Amino acid sequence: MMRQFSKYGAIIVIGVGIAWLSGCSREKDPVSSDPPAPQDLEWVKTAGPNAGAVLCLAFDSAGSLFAGTDSGVYKSPDKGQNWAPFTAGLPGNAVYALSVDANDRVYAGLDGSGLFRTPAGSDNWVNVGPVNRSVWTIALNAAGHIFAATSGGLYRSTDQAATWTPANNGLGDSLVLSLAFGTSGEIYAGGSLKGVFRSTDNGDSWSQTGLPIGVILTLAVDGEGRIFAGTLGAGLYYSTNLATTWSWALPANGFHPTVVYDVAANSDNFLFACGHGDGVYRSTTHGVNWEEKNANLTSKIVRCLALDRDERLFAGSDSGFVYYTFNPTINPTGSYPPLFPLPGGD
Repeated sequence: MMRQFSKYGAIIVIGVGIAWLSGCSREKDPVSSDPPAPQDLEWVKTAGPNAGAVLCLAFDSAGSLFAGTDSGVYKSPDKGQNWAPFTAGLPGNAVYALSVDANDRVYAGLDGSGLFRTPAGSDNWVNVGPVNRSVWTIALNAAGHIFAATSGGLYRSTDQAATWTPANNGLGDSLVLSLAFGTSGEIYAGGSLKGVFRSTDNGDSWSQTGLPIGVILTLAVDGEGRIFAGTLGAGLYYSTNLATTWSWALPANGFHPTVVYDVAANSDNFLFACGHGDGVYRSTTHGVNWEEKNANLTSKIVRCLALDRDERLFAGSDSGFVYYTFNPTINPTGSYPPLFPLPGGD
């Protein structure tokens, strides 16, 4: 199995598959009814963590950045200027998923070792289940319920990980690789087989949607309820009607990645997608038209994306480094200083 697919290696078998810059200021046109053009995106390479491929990213409420890598979790209190291992209590396995709850407890899903959590403000991890297997995805809803997609099936906890219940009714033989919550309370699950599933009863049961295609590596829902599904080998699909029907992001409209690792949406409902060897793409038309946004992004194998509170986009790469966009990704409304000065280069 090629290294770039190590995160989903078992599933493939089952399913096959800058120099320092000053701040800039751009104002919205007070007389035009058209939205201003979004700020262009240039990438800045952070100082690390340089500990194997960066597979997942998450922020806590204080703005600290966590990176899950091939060798554990790393933390930066200053959005990438400094990094340190955040591994007390963790085995040395790869970290496939990270999530932070409303109380700033960090969850990590590990290869072959289950789900771990840090108490708020603590640097020590404890195993909270649900099974001693690989955890590929973690999702927390507004009620604090936790969903963990594992190599042994999908599990749900409604009591902060004290107990777990299997939540696989209707999924058949498809294992869940990705999860997303809809704007109407529904849950979407991307499988290793048979595409995207939907649940309207908090995971008690699942039904197959209108996208039965292959392996779904990532799911995202924007603020207006549009659903985006990134696949292993078939590109990106999107739905505007609760996953009933789907459209393909066409190469003719600028989208070229076939392996899509992650999708993120900002508050303007601009979409960002990353793929294997393709870097990062942006859509300001809800997934219809796309453009490559890779200026100064020296590592094009991008595994994960995350937005900070200022809506700068962060990207984790196979090179072991995290990058961020110098400008915020939203429509320009004022002046934004750089996060910190860093030299460019590989």
